Amino acid sequence: MAITADPRITIHPIDVEHYELMVERGVLGEDDHVELLKGMLAEKAAHDPDHANLIAWLSEEFTIRARAGEYAVRPQLPMRLPPASMPEPDLALVARPPERRGHPGHAWLAIEVSVTSHATDLGVKAELYAAAEIDELWVVDVPTRTVHVHRTPTPAGYTDVSAVTAGELRCSLPGAPAVDVGALFGVLG
Repeated sequence: MAITADPRITIHPIDVEHYELMVERGVLGEDDHVELLKGMLAEKAAHDPDHANLIAWLSEEFTIRARAGEYAVRPQLPMRLPPASMPEPDLALVARPPERRGHPGHAWLAIEVSVTSHATDLGVKAELYAAAEIDELWVVDVPTRTVHVHRTPTPAGYTDVSAVTAGELRCSLPGAPAVDVGALFGVLG
């Protein structure tokens, strides 16, 4: 349920450091289905079977190659994007070994599986990932069976955006596997 703030109330956004402190002190736990987006705690959509099955399939596809590559696969784990965001992409390909202790601040590829979260994934999350110079964003749009591919990040957003409905899709990261879009959506039956 969305809440509209009373204009007479001053609201203080949460930054990454305060969010991490809230997690560390147990104010937020694993049962709190939220992520920090632009200083606000945003509710994460529940995982329906299609969402879960696509994440599992993508994780397996990328993990097979990750064992011999220079990247690690991080499913549904936070990325630290200061000053005020810690999104949790459904899948991210990050440097191996991790760039520092804690959550990574960069990924070559972030993937969002979108069943009901299209507005957030194609809007605020795409803006955040581009500003953080995440090389690529794939939004797997379940209702339309389309993968929205975002490349060439700039502070103003991605400059190369396309929609893929068939064929092979390859991340620009060397060693990453090609993903057959038909096989991806074939998981859904």
